[in-house]
Amino acid sequence: MHRHDLLRHMSDVLGVLGNVVDPGGRRGRWSVLLASLVVCLMAWSTAPAMCDRFADAMKTLGRTLPASARGRAYNGLFKALARQWGRVQGPLKNDFRRRALELMDRVNDWLILAVDGSKVELPRTRANRRGFGIADNGAGPQAFVTAIVHVLTGLVWDWRLGPARSSERGHLASMIKRLPPRTLLLMDAYYTGYDLWTALITHQTHWLMRIGGNVRLIQDLFPGRVQIDRRAGIVYLWPQNARTDADPLRLRLIRVGGRKNGIYLLTTVLESTRLPRARAGELYRMRWGVEVFYRSIKQVMGAAKMGSRTPARARLELNWTIIAAAVLALLSVGVLRKKRTDPSRWSFAGALRVVRSGLHEECLGCGPRRRSLTSRLAGALKDTYERTSRKRSRHRPRTTNTPARLQAPRIEHAATPLQQHARHTNPVSLAA
Repeated sequence: MHRHDLLRHMSDVLGVLGNVVDPGGRRGRWSVLLASLVVCLMAWSTAPAMCDRFADAMKTLGRTLPASARGRAYNGLFKALARQWGRVQGPLKNDFRRRALELMDRVNDWLILAVDGSKVELPRTRANRRGFGIADNGAGPQAFVTAIVHVLTGLVWDWRLGPARSSERGHLASMIKRLPPRTLLLMDAYYTGYDLWTALITHQTHWLMRIGGNVRLIQDLFPGRVQIDRRAGIVYLWPQNARTDADPLRLRLIRVGGRKNGIYLLTTVLESTRLPRARAGELYRMRWGVEVFYRSIKQVMGAAKMGSRTPARARLELNWTIIAAAVLALLSVGVLRKKRTDPSRWSFAGALRVVRSGLHEECLGCGPRRRSLTSRLAGALKDTYERTSRKRSRHRPRTTNTPARLQAPRIEHAATPLQQHARHTNPVSLAA
């Protein structure tokens, strides 16, 4: 495999940036496509310092660099990235979403996406502390990332960045309009709220989430439907502050698991024939795919902590780290699709090992036995062994307090005045 093979495939994935113009840049120095290639190669590098990563990336590009860009420091690169980001993020995310739709599999005619948030450490500078702040459980400044990921393939659909105390629900609310049709969104117990759920239903997006004691639901709200609702597990969400000018939400409550370890799931899919109880439990366990996405970026790529000392550059570095992970996923899943291999089997660590070997031409060999990038990525698959031990760590501390989100939801029986008030409403639900 030659490193020019890797650069050619990267340029194909980032090709939409070739049409983006940098009006403030000098001609021939840092084009939008060239800057994006360099920063993605930096994200894949194993060097600890930013300047060393930049040197590795420039060495990989070699003679493909224009003469005016050779010998430049990474300070100029980040100035160009900051100048270009406003024009880059829109076309690049739209192109990623278009490519992802072509590669994603559907389950029961649904596109299974999951949303979750995570924190990324930043250097403990005064600028980062002022720009991002410190979360309750943090000792230094942190950036908060909320991402929507396809759980089967790990393809990232959209993401938002914010300070350490950002609202995951606020991030999700800003991404709802970009969700594709016929989506089933998997959410954790934190994504609660009448306004958020209503926005998802209005956008015709089905969702499935775990709930706990932080959610108050209503049962038997409509006397004429008591038997029907109880057989189907139908409950209603109608907060006190929404009863004057808003309608109740009609939802379905599902309990899965054993008597001790059972959890409660809430969904907009009201038909048990379309989403049986056992199937709901299987789909919710697939939410682990978004956790694997964060683990891949932090542990496998080594991006648990950014290297930038200012908020503006830290945002750029984190955004391009996610983009580099998305480029790697698109390359790998695209290869497996062409090879007619199950795309959910691709290994992030294996694929990253392949591209990192491509950064150093002297390690690749030559002659007829040299393998192409596609053949190497096609072989970067997960192990097929079945786990027999528990995933819970032996060293995990035992806690006696149970957060409210892990308890059973509070379900109250609708009183007569509330039932009479509900007669004049039209319950909001999402049709099949």
